[in-house]
Amino acid sequence: MKTKRDYVKWQPFNAVVPGEYMVNEVLKEKNMIEMPILSEDQFNILQDKIVKAWRRKEVIFLTYYKSGKVFKKKGQIKIFRPENHKIVLNDGFYLYFEQIIDIF
Repeated sequence: MKTKRDYVKWQPFNAVVPGEYMVNEVLKEKNMIEMPILSEDQFNILQDKIVKAWRRKEVIFLTYYKSGKVFKKKGQIKIFRPENHKIVLNDGFYLYFEQIIDIF
């Protein structure tokens, strides 16, 4: 017959720790990065690329920053809103210019 100690002995690392929530938060923060800062010239070049891609209805590859991580997204710009610096892709995904790091 197994004792309670035997069950705890074989539990994963974070199940043994009473504050598993804290351990998970520390691990999340450890993997976060700071948002890359673009120069004014780089930002203007990105805006020009966005406008050109929107006018030509091109499929683009975006690299963007969100919540401490860098992501990549493929799509076509469906809606372009320069007044609030927002683009909407054909699948409904939206981004603000400030989140975009690079565009191909």
